[in-house]
Amino acid sequence: MSKYEKLDQNILSMLSERPTPVFDIWLKWRSNGMYIETIDRRMQYLRKKGLLQMCVGRVG
Repeated sequence: MSKYEKLDQNILSMLSERPTPVFDIWLKWRSNGMYIETIDRRMQYLRKKGLLQMCVGRVG
């Protein structure tokens, strides 16, 4: 498993039925030494694969 596949799995494991703010994902992986650009690219990739869905509105 490549480091990107592992990051993809970790991002997907953070998600649930309720919308998860992107900022929360960035904070968690930024603290682990990942750059925001890398996380953003992986999230775009997952969205193109249909595994992520963007939603507009308040989370709470």
